[in-house]
Amino acid sequence: MKPWVNCVLLLFTGCIACVSDYKLDYPLSEKVPVVNGFIYADSALMLNLSWSAHPDSNHYKGIEHANITLKEDNKHIELLFEENGRYYFNGIAKENSKYSLELDIEADQPITSNTLVPRAPAYTYRIISDRCNNNMLELVLPPVKNDRGAIYLMAFKYEKNDDTWVQIDLYSNTVLSDPFNRVFDTTSFGCMAYVYDYFMRIPTNHITNTAQTVELSSFLFSGNIKFNILTVTEEFDRYFKAGYLQRSFDPETNIPFSCEPIILPSNIQGALGVFAACQITSLDIQFN
Repeated sequence: MKPWVNCVLLLFTGCIACVSDYKLDYPLSEKVPVVNGFIYADSALMLNLSWSAHPDSNHYKGIEHANITLKEDNKHIELLFEENGRYYFNGIAKENSKYSLELDIEADQPITSNTLVPRAPAYTYRIISDRCNNNMLELVLPPVKNDRGAIYLMAFKYEKNDDTWVQIDLYSNTVLSDPFNRVFDTTSFGCMAYVYDYFMRIPTNHITNTAQTVELSSFLFSGNIKFNILTVTEEFDRYFKAGYLQRSFDPETNIPFSCEPIILPSNIQGALGVFAACQITSLDIQFN
């Protein structure tokens, strides 16, 4: 057989072997109650209840008139009002307090969950310079008692012209952080080789015994920078990390739908969703 014939046959085989995009309908599933209950220390208490929806639908259907009980350290918290599945309570979340939730909707058994608001660690820092005289931040993470949660670091730069805060990338060479969302940057800023996408995640079991120091850098460490440090429970951590992985999926890669889905973990008994707590510490730092 002539060589050009082989080439044509190979090209034809490759074309018919290509996998097209998934164009069929998603299978329908039974509607399930979904709880979105994120509790932030020193913030008003609010829960969101809805029914699960079809993947092709943007329709939100809140669960109204649910029989809901929220307790703080075994003390009942008054429900102020509800609006389209959003339930507002008469209280402010307190650190180191335990919150329990019980719902009675359309289920054979009550929907329950609980969480504990973490304490706020006393973070300290100092501004330093690397060998190239670039601004760096030396952040000291004190030891924590909860060894099953995580700490998330995020940085924002104030843009005066737009009067807004813009999230910026963080560089660090620390071995304490989770490498799942970092990449080796060949351009490497200063002495740092790894850049993190959106945030740095540090499991608290890395800092349970002694304080640890993390050095941070960025192309944009100048002017006013705000660092948000989230100290989160195990439930919050697993849900947040899974949500990031699901969000970062790029449909343009045409990965077939037969791939394993990214399952969002849940700590709700009898339903889906999450009921978890978080402590947020903000550091406003002025760089030269």
